[in-house]
Amino acid sequence: MIEIFNGTYFYGCEAFTDGGGMYSYLEGVNCKLDLVDVVFQSCFPWDKGAGIYIGVSSGAYVQISETCQFWNCYAQTGGGIYSNISGGGKKIQHLMDALVLNQEMEEEQL
Repeated sequence: MIEIFNGTYFYGCEAFTDGGGMYSYLEGVNCKLDLVDVVFQSCFPWDKGAGIYIGVSSGAYVQISETCQFWNCYAQTGGGIYSNISGGGKKIQHLMDALVLNQEMEEEQL
């Protein structure tokens, strides 16, 4: 399975668990997530990964390219991106011209 988000804008997203803007769990060598020029703004989860929560295992592949932006994304852990990587042969790759981060963690994390 291949999922591609190109020029997608996530605004004001909330989650009752992890991944305020996006929650993605990929498992297996045929799984790929490609994020191209994506914007996350004002996203809030209950716990981890305000912009994106990414779980990767067993050879799955995540690629983040072009300019990905995270604005005012707040979480207890992982204001912009939270990744949970397990198993063998997995990969998260970034090919970015620019990564813009503007988020804060809860005061306990400072």
